[in-house]
Amino acid sequence: MVHALTRTARRLAGERGASAVEFALVAPLLIALLFGMASTARAFQIQAGVSGAAREAARTLAITNDVGQARSVAVDAAANQSVQLGSGSVSITPTTCSGQPAGTNVRVTIVYRYQPFGPFNDGLALDITSKAVIRCGA
Repeated sequence: MVHALTRTARRLAGERGASAVEFALVAPLLIALLFGMASTARAFQIQAGVSGAAREAARTLAITNDVGQARSVAVDAAANQSVQLGSGSVSITPTTCSGQPAGTNVRVTIVYRYQPFGPFNDGLALDITSKAVIRCGA
């Protein structure tokens, strides 16, 4: 009985550092997976914010006929969703609804350059684009 316990103890002593080595091999993969999930969630949040900003800008231009105000509304709506847009990221066509034929649509396109975070995403940038189309108001 004592001999069997000694043999088991000797066998376990040889594997003492195995769990540390296994963890060292798996930890980078787990960290990459964690950062990947967080970056993907942030990208979806940005897409939702940019989409809402485009919709609000299109609605504002269709009602007020003021392209400056529409751009400002887009930037503010995105900021409310923690997305920092520049007014240069917002493209609006046509720039006014007045003088346009009946049934003219306003198209707002917003392009946001997203840089994922994490230790493995250096140099990886994605363009998140959202478009909104709404008919000009009367």
